[in-house]
Amino acid sequence: MRPALFAALHRLVASQGLPLHRGEPEVPYLRTLAPAIYALFGIDETYEFMARTLGEDPAPLIEAGTSSDDWLRRVSDAFSLVCELPYYTAPGLEDTGPAGMSRGAAVLGGLARAEALRAECARAFGALRGRVPEHRLTRSVADYLAKTPKRLAAERAHAQGPDYAREATRAEALDATTCRAFSHMLYLGEVCRLAEMVGERGLAGELRARLAAIAGEVERESALRVLPLRPLVAVQAGAGLLALAAI
Repeated sequence: MRPALFAALHRLVASQGLPLHRGEPEVPYLRTLAPAIYALFGIDETYEFMARTLGEDPAPLIEAGTSSDDWLRRVSDAFSLVCELPYYTAPGLEDTGPAGMSRGAAVLGGLARAEALRAECARAFGALRGRVPEHRLTRSVADYLAKTPKRLAAERAHAQGPDYAREATRAEALDATTCRAFSHMLYLGEVCRLAEMVGERGLAGELRARLAAIAGEVERESALRVLPLRPLVAVQAGAGLLALAAI
């Protein structure tokens, strides 16, 4: 760990007029090093988390290999940095004030919303059964529908733990309940594209209207704004240079 680098990264983000993301980590088993900075993880942490929360062998849910960082740490004293920037942000995602609900309640509310979106996706995809082509969108949706239930179940079990008993910050609550919906609606968008591909214009129109409604909900709840590209690239390039200087 290099705490001096953490402070430099925070200054870099601030210099570009960007907020730090203070919501939930990308996956619940990440180890926090500093605000918006987490330790990298390998496939073994993913496996152990899924095995612990599901109580079964999660290997069928894990098709990818581990990261290059994980491999490098096994053969050398490597240092790796992954700098991820969002396409959008919202004022609430940097608000650390109390949300008036527990962190667990926020996470469980977001998981329920995600499951509802998955069910919508399954119904729409089912209406196209037997007619969709062998295509990357078809494979993407099928994989999402097959694996999401157990992934959500693992997060649901994890959210019962003691770390989730405390009051959530507004950033954590917004991220868990509202921003989570964004990634799941993308798969509904893929089904919409498949419906257009096979000439199901009626279904495609219904899905477009539904996607607009979901996007409207997210916008109203979060006041999100799309971020300009230049400062995002500046932070990624600057983070690389700062990491090189640190080692």
